[in-house]
Formats: sequence, structure tokens, C-alpha cells
Amino acid sequence: MTNLTVTFWGTRGSYPISRKDSSLAGGNTSCVSVEADNELIIFDAGTGLIPFGESDSIKKYKSATLLLSHLHLDHIFGIPFFKPIWMSDFGINFYCGSSASIGGLEKTLKTCFTPPYFPIPWADFSAKRTYQDFLPGDRLELNTNFSAQTIALDHPGGGCGYRLGNGVKTIVYLTDTVHSDQTKDAYINFCKDADLLVYDATFTMEEFHKHSDWGHSTWIAATELAIAAGVKKLALFHHNPDHSDTDLADILVQAKAKFPETILAVDGMTVVL
Repeated sequence: MTNLTVTFWGTRGSYPISRKDSSLAGGNTSCVSVEADNELIIFDAGTGLIPFGESDSIKKYKSATLLLSHLHLDHIFGIPFFKPIWMSDFGINFYCGSSASIGGLEKTLKTCFTPPYFPIPWADFSAKRTYQDFLPGDRLELNTNFSAQTIALDHPGGGCGYRLGNGVKTIVYLTDTVHSDQTKDAYINFCKDADLLVYDATFTMEEFHKHSDWGHSTWIAATELAIAAGVKKLALFHHNPDHSDTDLADILVQAKAKFPETILAVDGMTVVL
């Protein structure tokens, strides 16, 4: 088995942006691809899924496993604009840990992507699709090479974090969650010794105190978790749409002072583990 190639296609949180002062970090919402052993795993399906579907990277695959953290619009809006979903020879395996209580993942996607909310019914999308509803805490055997542990997130409506491994390297994807004394120990154990931690860094501490019930965390909590869990690399993710490139550069400097192996996830960045 080979190492993991991780590409950030969308790193912005809450809604996509297009501003001159944010052109370097990018404006697409959450989407991260993981490639190894000719297999493709995708975390979330925000607007970053759209450029991924138009890239050369997708052309070598005929199927993908799509792990959704939750079903808020900024994490699923890229689905109908993902070119492979209109290809009959492409297959998508959808997983979600927050859909069982609302009627299931298939029903939810059908509701979102059908008239009057979308002009084409979900049934008319061409790709072969399967749907897996599960509960956070379940272990997922995705295929012969990848498995994923899952954990509940503290976010309005619920959410699910993932620890994905292929027997060689491990990536933890924790976004859209509040950090708290109630989640601290569980998150540390979940992230223990990961090669890469992708973590929600939406707020500064000042911003967090004003919006502590919004279901998002801070770059400071990200560094504290990375240190406590002994992770090898931390990627700050789910950037506040109000934060400019300058703001994010300042956050990165402060974060690296606390945890030197911190990077700022930006649209188009690739990390090989």
C-alpha cells in the first residue's frame, strides 16, 4: 500500500466567497480528496467538489466514496455540479452519520436536489449511487484498503468526524464542531498520532466568544488538540468567509508559534503523507 495524497478543493466555511482580498486562500466550501492505491475517498461535497470534478485528477477513477460530515448546504452544494455524477459509468458511495434520524441520506438528497429546489430530479442523475446511513462511533469498512473510525461532533443538527487510514498513513477530518471540556478527551483519543489533522479553525477566540453556539472552533483549539494528540501535521480548515488572506496569514503565524507543523489549508493545495 502507498502513502496518501490529500488535496484541498474547498477550504472555506459556511458559504463560498469571491473577493480580491481572499484570492490566495480561495473561496470554495468544504471538499477534500484522499487518493491511495487507485482508490478515491472524498470528505464533504461543498463547492470545492466542482473544480475537483473538472480536474485531471478525477479522470483516472470510475468510482468514489463520499464521506459527509453533515448535510448543511455548504457541505453538499457541489453535488449536482460534480461532472461525474452525470456519467452513467461512474459510481458514488455516499456515507453520512447524521441522516438516519431525518429519514435517511437518500431521501434527504432527493429532497434537496429535485424541483423546486433544483431543476432536475435526483432520479435523473446518471451516476450509480449507493447510500449508507450510520451512527457516529461506528467503524466503517469502506473497501479493501481503507477503513474509517467515526466520532460525533458538537454542531447544530449533529455531525460526524472521520479517522481514515489505509494501514500506512492516517488522516483525521474534524470540521464543524465546537471544542469544549465535554469533547476534549474524546477528540484527543480520536486524533492520537494521526499523520494529518484537518480541523475547524473558523474563529479567533474573540469571535468565538460572540458565536460559541454556532458549532465551530478556533485555531487555538486546533493547535492545543494537535499537541495533546501528538499529531504530525495540522491543517487549519473551514476558514471564516469574513477572513481575508491577510487575516489567515496572521492566524497561521500565531498557530505555527504554538504548533510549528501547522499549515493553512487553501484551495488547490496537495499534501502527500
